[in-house]
Amino acid sequence: MAWCLPSMHCPRGYAWTIRRDGKKHTMEFCRGHAVDRVLEMRDGVEISPLKVVGETEKRGTEVYFLADEEI
Repeated sequence: MAWCLPSMHCPRGYAWTIRRDGKKHTMEFCRGHAVDRVLEMRDGVEISPLKVVGETEKRGTEVYFLADEEI
């Protein structure tokens, strides 16, 4: 995976890759905050959906984590 932690966004944090329903989703966090977060309103509630970065035939979840001593 090209953006495996530590990433160009943040030297410490974590990231998810989720493969389901034929799509590959990602979300990355740095110091407890989502990176490149997109906000939407649904039924009056603010949400942040996972980014769809491609299609896949695979299923499963990967979590990459590198502890941050400052938080």
